[in-house]
Amino acid sequence: MSKEAMETENNMEKINILGKYSDDLLTDPNFYLKLEGIKVLYIDNNIFSYITNCFSYVDNSQFLEKRKQSVELLIFCKKNDILVEPVYAVQEKLKFDYSEENIKKAFGYFRQFLIVYSLPNEFLYDCFVKGNKQKLDLLLDEDDYTFFKEYVSKYKMLKEWKSMYLLVLKIIIENLSSKSNEDKLKNIFDFMYYNYEIRTAVVIYCFYFFSDKQLICKMNKYKQSKSFEENKENINNMTWDLYFMTMAYKNLSEKNKNSFFATEDKCLNGLMQFLMCYKAIEEMPEKISNEKIQEVIYKIAVTKDIADYYFDLCCNPNKSTDKNRFYLKYVNEEFTQKRDELICELEKKLKTFYLQKNMFI
Repeated sequence: MSKEAMETENNMEKINILGKYSDDLLTDPNFYLKLEGIKVLYIDNNIFSYITNCFSYVDNSQFLEKRKQSVELLIFCKKNDILVEPVYAVQEKLKFDYSEENIKKAFGYFRQFLIVYSLPNEFLYDCFVKGNKQKLDLLLDEDDYTFFKEYVSKYKMLKEWKSMYLLVLKIIIENLSSKSNEDKLKNIFDFMYYNYEIRTAVVIYCFYFFSDKQLICKMNKYKQSKSFEENKENINNMTWDLYFMTMAYKNLSEKNKNSFFATEDKCLNGLMQFLMCYKAIEEMPEKISNEKIQEVIYKIAVTKDIADYYFDLCCNPNKSTDKNRFYLKYVNEEFTQKRDELICELEKKLKTFYLQKNMFI
């Protein structure tokens, strides 16, 4: 193994590859050779941005270090036959604006990513891993714009994102109340069970969000001191975190595909690490799995009572036939319509909270 390759692999802990395996395995190149099927690493918007910024001259040591780590991650994946997939990062760049002008702008970033991706590892190492400040000075070949539009449209509706947005609104509204954290969690679990649907990633997110132990800091980006417009952006950022977690959990279940994830965000990284462990437990034999999941929930729950409340409600064996549940009452277009009505209702409620607070300032 060359000195450059060894240095790259020794630095892999700076941006973790997350998956339902131990950390030791995920940093061992030999591990990926034994895996069957497609190997895909999904990256967040931060890592995607550092890679595309290889086209910019930067004189900022912190940014250069982040860019170096992101390029090292890219080299590692290319050497180990892992496809790097930026689809969620591209969608975050688009921000649900699918106008021709905005798609073309996003296409520029995507094209830059593809060019960096296609460069020889030795070139990437010499230019960016050694710490040089230089930019990547190459002409951009005209890629297939039609392909990119199809690539974007596959994920255009982002149904899951709107679902996560709804649940983030509910989390924020409950958090603004004067109730205990235990009561806040009960209300959210009731909301998911009866008014919408239960999501494992959301349950884990909520337990951490309302934990007195403060296991994960900076989860709540909604700040009452900020303007309503600024907080709209903060809510979107929280939604992207929860969306990334949800899609990670979903992708881990796909057959003939080994999914991995990487995020540069410390808060999201901590949540994702826990989610990966939870997924690994779920795939154990049922008896062992059930016991370990209970241990995990009791560990992160605010109290034992709220953990028991969650199990009684959300792990009820009759939940699949309970006609009072939202997702059993509505299907297809009707489901989407009711979800959007709930979003409007919670947005109005949150705005009312904001206006009431500012009346007394």
